[in-house]
Amino acid sequence: MLIHRPVMLKEVLSFLNLKDGGIVLDATVGGGAHAIEMLKRVLPGGRLIGLDADKSALDITETTLKDFNGSFKLINGNFRDLDALIVNEGIKGFDAILFDVGVSSYQIENGVRGFSIKEDAILDMRMDPLLALTAYDIVNKYKEKDLSELIEKFGEERLHARIARFIVSERSKRPIETTHDLAAIIRKAAGFRYRKSRIDPATRTFQARRISVNEERE
Repeated sequence: MLIHRPVMLKEVLSFLNLKDGGIVLDATVGGGAHAIEMLKRVLPGGRLIGLDADKSALDITETTLKDFNGSFKLINGNFRDLDALIVNEGIKGFDAILFDVGVSSYQIENGVRGFSIKEDAILDMRMDPLLALTAYDIVNKYKEKDLSELIEKFGEERLHARIARFIVSERSKRPIETTHDLAAIIRKAAGFRYRKSRIDPATRTFQARRISVNEERE
């Protein structure tokens, strides 16, 4: 089982200043690694609400928190809809709220989701599988101009126009279906410019698609 690994757990818990009986919200609960430590500090008498757009993450969290049944509630949804999602929970306020935003390590390491450049998988990149738009749609259906603007805006990629041009050229021959297919095209577009780069030439473009698919700026 792949579980998100918090890198600043001690610091996070220190700032949250949790106490027995506290009502807390983990707005991006992931696999529950933060949540389990938060619960330990608000019990007895406390309660945790865990929210995540990724249903598979909540399934992992359910197992992670099994010893705390009755002290937490998990909700599938995006934190931008927080007010509506907790309206039925009878909670008037929280003593602490944690937002750990962005893609998590277990999502990247799960090759099936298509987040990672290293793993060959279909172009998906949805944190919430119910979202309509996928990375495949962006790569294969967006106009060249729109692709270029997206890569520049969300990836801050200097070669955005060239990469978009190469993508459109390649997809005219056949659909671009996998992460490895897309990464190879981007590396080809980058050419010699990135041979000595510390990061893979496809990194910024993959980031741009992930942000766009999941509407992370919104």
